[in-house]
Amino acid sequence: MSGLACILFGSLLTTISLGLGIVFPINLIERSAFVGGMFGPVMLLLGLYPLHESVSRSLTGISTALLIYSAVVNGWAAQLSHQQLLGAIMLTILAWDAAGHAISLGKEVGRGSRSLVVASVHTVGTLTVGIGGVLIADVFDRLRAVAIPAASFTLLLGVLLLLLFALYLGDLERS
Repeated sequence: MSGLACILFGSLLTTISLGLGIVFPINLIERSAFVGGMFGPVMLLLGLYPLHESVSRSLTGISTALLIYSAVVNGWAAQLSHQQLLGAIMLTILAWDAAGHAISLGKEVGRGSRSLVVASVHTVGTLTVGIGGVLIADVFDRLRAVAIPAASFTLLLGVLLLLLFALYLGDLERS
């Protein structure tokens, strides 16, 4: 009974928030970011709920795109700092990764199995890497005196993408 009350109360608050967001006088771009920020978590939860196995990953991907769009537009409109914007995007990617891992675990070991420890360790690992990435980006943001040529930077990013692709192919060969 308490679960039903929480669902009804949460649905009521979400409906009121969406109604106020649509009625509140803001421009169209900020309104679209608000709606994306409201529907992103809903799409993520629908992706985790086993409606149909083939749409789970698509729904989590759509939710991630909506949330990143919302974070970037709100960061631009509110003039957020680089750290706040990177933190919001990192947490969005964390939610997407945790959802993808939960979907994979549900398919491999079943929804009724106890996988809290495995999911928690994976999420904490992803969070640690994300926080490390934000801290490294913050260090590079503070080092404005170092100028890297655009060609070198592009080559570095290309090599990193190639390395990630090689790791991905290596992971495919093991499975």
